[in-house]
Amino acid sequence: MSTSLPSDPLATSLQQSAGPHFAEMYACHGVQIACRTNRQQLVTMLDSLLAAFPLSSSLAGNAFYSLFSYDDVAQFPMQLPAQCIHTGTTCLQTNTLLKYYRTRDATIRYHSYSAQSGVNAAILSVLHSQFACTQIAAFAENEPSFLRRYVLVPALGQLLRTYGFFPCHAAAVTAPWDDQQSALILGASGSGKTTLSLGSTSIGCGLLGDDLVLLQADGSGEIRVYSLMPEVSVRARTLDIWPALAFLKDYPEDKRGKRYCTIEQLRPGARRLQSSLKALVFPQISPATRSTLVPLSKAQTMQLLIEHCISKTNIEVNEQESLFALLSSLVEQTPGYRMYSAKGQQDSAYLMCSLFK
Repeated sequence: MSTSLPSDPLATSLQQSAGPHFAEMYACHGVQIACRTNRQQLVTMLDSLLAAFPLSSSLAGNAFYSLFSYDDVAQFPMQLPAQCIHTGTTCLQTNTLLKYYRTRDATIRYHSYSAQSGVNAAILSVLHSQFACTQIAAFAENEPSFLRRYVLVPALGQLLRTYGFFPCHAAAVTAPWDDQQSALILGASGSGKTTLSLGSTSIGCGLLGDDLVLLQADGSGEIRVYSLMPEVSVRARTLDIWPALAFLKDYPEDKRGKRYCTIEQLRPGARRLQSSLKALVFPQISPATRSTLVPLSKAQTMQLLIEHCISKTNIEVNEQESLFALLSSLVEQTPGYRMYSAKGQQDSAYLMCSLFK
């Protein structure tokens, strides 16, 4: 990796940060991302997220990400402006409050994370088109899994939006026999999304992600799905269903009862980077003894996509319009299904495979 990086306008004010500086270059789905940080542990995190993506001879463009840690919030070179507009608040699964702000001209956005004891210290991400920076207070007080999943990945996803990628809170699996047939699995926490995606991986499917993937229309207008997060999180109830995942019982749990591993640790060779979508699946836990798969109309599918991809996200109006157009195209191209997953049973993963030709 090269350490000769282009200039990042947002990094200028961060150069007063104490300690050594590290510079790395990555490529993610054709976008070259130049990264700067002042802590080796953050380089390791960036490597875990981005090093697996192959370098491409054809680049769509450049992005710049600065990631710095400080002793406390008062040392942040970039503070939240007094005149910015508060656009929303999300309570993350860790009970951390994530507040969204933007400047009046909507050119710069801010993700402000409140401190949550035992999980994270205060964090502020500043996002501006091709440039982003994240400032982290009291590095040792932050769970590495929190930083990866809730801070670094959203910032990287925001950078990729400039190039037509839309982050989507969903899982995605590919057919065991064809990497270019995939299903997008969308559902709220507790719907069985992770159990379905990891169970499908256990029986031979490829996996792009268990909670966050990217959607993009290619040059022909086809909507494709792309991997972003190489890590999965697993609760004990999923391990009880799938014996192939029993090795994770030896992994440490966080305060929410989740264990973390990479897709490759689930099954060597399981990770997929991109694929063509052939099905949209909306799981729901069922008390029945057998899982069932019910086709949805285009109207029903669109309503569920809006609920999961637009209504529950904090995005600007103009981006909502772009995302709505992408989802409309997706519904025309890809059939939707409601998966009623029998609680504690494995048959839903085999039903998933039946969707592939």
